[in-house]
Amino acid sequence: MKNTERQKFEESWKEAFDGSEMNPSDSVWSNIDLKLDNEKMKRRVVYYQRLAAASVIFALLLGVGAMRYFTPISEENELTHQIELKNNSISGQNS
Repeated sequence: MKNTERQKFEESWKEAFDGSEMNPSDSVWSNIDLKLDNEKMKRRVVYYQRLAAASVIFALLLGVGAMRYFTPISEENELTHQIELKNNSISGQNS
């Protein structure tokens, strides 16, 4: 029931505005083009694009650095690393 009432309402609005369309003049379109072609606006857009890219890179680097700093090194990995360093130093002395 509500669907048919809604359709009637929409049709009455369509009928009320039927034939009231207007095409904008050429001057309106040229003014729109002038506003869009504004050189200052282009520079501003490029500035904000670069600022956004720099912000993303900074955030990624900050995240990677924080993960490396706050990730604990397990004792097993630390011992393995120390043993590898000693083996490398011993093999370097024997050569």
